[in-house]
Amino acid sequence: MFLSTTCLASIMDAIISIPYASVFMALIIAVVLIAVNYRSFLFTRSSIIAYLCVLSVLLISLVLNNWNTFGVRYTLFFIVFGTTALLLTGVKVNYKTAFLIWVCISILYLIQELFLPGIDALKQSDMGVEQMGLAYSFVPSALLGGSFLVSSKLRRSCKVSYIIIGVVLLIGASYIILFRTVTRGAILSVLLGFFLLSWVVSGKQRRNWIISILLCVGLLVYLNIDSILDGFIAMFQNSEIGALKKMVSFMGSDNVSNGRDLLYANAITYIKERPILGHGVGYFESHNGIYVHQLLLQLMCEVGVVGMILFLVPFTRLFHRILNTKYALFQSYTYVIALSSTFVMLLFSNAHWLLPTFWYLYFVSLNSYD
Repeated sequence: MFLSTTCLASIMDAIISIPYASVFMALIIAVVLIAVNYRSFLFTRSSIIAYLCVLSVLLISLVLNNWNTFGVRYTLFFIVFGTTALLLTGVKVNYKTAFLIWVCISILYLIQELFLPGIDALKQSDMGVEQMGLAYSFVPSALLGGSFLVSSKLRRSCKVSYIIIGVVLLIGASYIILFRTVTRGAILSVLLGFFLLSWVVSGKQRRNWIISILLCVGLLVYLNIDSILDGFIAMFQNSEIGALKKMVSFMGSDNVSNGRDLLYANAITYIKERPILGHGVGYFESHNGIYVHQLLLQLMCEVGVVGMILFLVPFTRLFHRILNTKYALFQSYTYVIALSSTFVMLLFSNAHWLLPTFWYLYFVSLNSYD
């Protein structure tokens, strides 16, 4: 449910509009976690220290940046999302049950979006933030559905009804991402997710083939990038796929980055001023009115090189264990889907303070007893 707060909030919003519904849902989950497990939480020292360090950084940033609106907002989001994520990783989880509940919530979300749609992204002249959120919110659904096709072991361990739901999820989520939104990052997230899902169930020999093919394709693309882009524009000029329409439009106007290059340039300027410790959380937003749209630059601007290392190093353990298949199947797939739907988005859009899945994965990396 915690990983599905965006979906649940959208379902609720279709019935009755509640501001920050996902925050309230995460808060409810935190209260239930404490009520049910208050005697059995098990945390590592590193996870507690990390939690207190992040909270300290936020509070210090508030003081340094005169309690700016963005800093206050991020602090409140972390208190809810970060605390809930820490609590969740401190209890024993039945990952198969959690995975199947995630599938059920996702199919409800798909039904809601197909029959009670909130927006028609392709009719928006500004191709705005709403459709980006819609596209990314369906990435986990596409990967949950696709996981049943990728893994024969997963199919054998689940009822036929779940396999059918998985196929419906994959088709429905792919339709929404491709034809009802214009977000390129969501497509990249799905591709990365399928690669990692396939990796988890592949043997060593097949993995070597996958790496070899990817290296060859990557080299060919790099050496022929100009002709590939020209062919891309010619081929998809009249495409009905929203993200391709957007790419062709931006390439024609020399604006492939959609204004992100200006945000990146400003962030780099701030980083050069204080590269070691940064300017504090909310500093960039208070001067630009929006977050950086790039995780590494966001962290560097906020907490400098030192803080970025402290934030990102824990994830290396999680990546290593996933790539070396150290987790059970349902646990691996839960982590892979959460990673794929989170990190691509953070490299091009959104801010990590606003994403429950980022904090879940962060504390999983620090607080795993597997």
